[in-house]
Amino acid sequence: MIYPQNYEQKIAFDNIRQLLAARCLSPLGTEKVEEMAFSAEPEAIRTLLHQTAEMTQVLRDADAFPSDNFFDVREALKKIRVDGTYLLENELFDIKRSLDTINAIVKFFATPLPPEGGQRGLFPAFAGFGCRRARFSRFVPAD
Repeated sequence: MIYPQNYEQKIAFDNIRQLLAARCLSPLGTEKVEEMAFSAEPEAIRTLLHQTAEMTQVLRDADAFPSDNFFDVREALKKIRVDGTYLLENELFDIKRSLDTINAIVKFFATPLPPEGGQRGLFPAFAGFGCRRARFSRFVPAD
């Protein structure tokens, strides 16, 4: 089915996007919300609904979810790409705290497969989200 150009406005999807953006903890989250788009693909919708249900459960029940120290460190990282430049102490500290939070989130969602091929842990829709992250063992201790 072909949808009109203004379909998101007609179904108030743009209002939902604004409400979500207002709840984001950093500019990175706001940008992800702005990238969201209406989808008519059943499999994509199912996946997103499972992720939404699990994240709702996380926010409602899991007091241990690491939801602090979300910093946008892109400018600092761009700055040090140039030879001879360096980070200020607070920029380095923000990067360290961001990495700590990322590692804590990955650990939160990382659960082993149960025996007999059952569902993976408490949050199967998020299983494997952190498996492609780079590991800098010289700087970040092993799990």
